Amino acid sequence: MIKGGVGGGKTTSGLVFEGRCDFITLLEAVPGYHIVQRKDAGCDVLFENKVIAHTFKKFAFYRYLESHGVDWRSKISAQLLPDDAIIVIT
Repeated sequence: MIKGGVGGGKTTSGLVFEGRCDFITLLEAVPGYHIVQRKDAGCDVLFENKVIAHTFKKFAFYRYLESHGVDWRSKISAQLLPDDAIIVIT
């Protein structure tokens, strides 16, 4: 915000945008892609029935790391909580 600036009071929350633009929903709309919930955390992204990536929301990324034996607390100084994160494995 700019000191003395105007117009900022009329902005809307980013939640409206996020509700319309969910990454997983967008991927599922593309032919050939399919999303499957993982048992540990997050979702698998499949393209033509082959797992090509994992996607996570907020705390799910840290549950995924912990389920794979990664002590993330010793690697980073603070938790980052992205709306969507993707790990491409291919």
